[in-house]
Amino acid sequence: MKMFIFFSVLGFILISSLAVDSAMEHKQKEGQPMMHHKGADSKDTRVQLNVPDMMKEHQKTMMREHLKAVNEIVGALAANDFELVSQTAHKKLGLTDEMRNMCSMFGNQEFEKIGLEFHTKADELGDVAKTKDLNKTLLAMDAMLKRCNQCHSMFKQ
Repeated sequence: MKMFIFFSVLGFILISSLAVDSAMEHKQKEGQPMMHHKGADSKDTRVQLNVPDMMKEHQKTMMREHLKAVNEIVGALAANDFELVSQTAHKKLGLTDEMRNMCSMFGNQEFEKIGLEFHTKADELGDVAKTKDLNKTLLAMDAMLKRCNQCHSMFKQ
């Protein structure tokens, strides 16, 4: 039953996202202005990270890779493949020396702190997944994703 609820909510989110994308494409075709997210608003109060262009592109690539890893984890959870959840969390999102160095390159202590917490929470997710307890694994994933949201709501390039 818990899996059914989880996948029902996940399906609703995906369908809602597709509907919004479709509506935006339709409005663009009609020549109407696109909707803007808060990040495009002039009232965006997030902290600007002073990052060289080359580093910005690298960071965006890393964020996309992180998102792919989260997607892989969700798919593995759907298949009850807790071993893949654990491996993906540790190998693709966990705290490595490389990730530690990258988080420190932005010259902002709060950004670094949240980044390190994200990678630490990913390792915790990997450890919890080994228990094969879906609820605990989802809670660990929630704790990790909260760091993503926290960072993206506080900082911008």
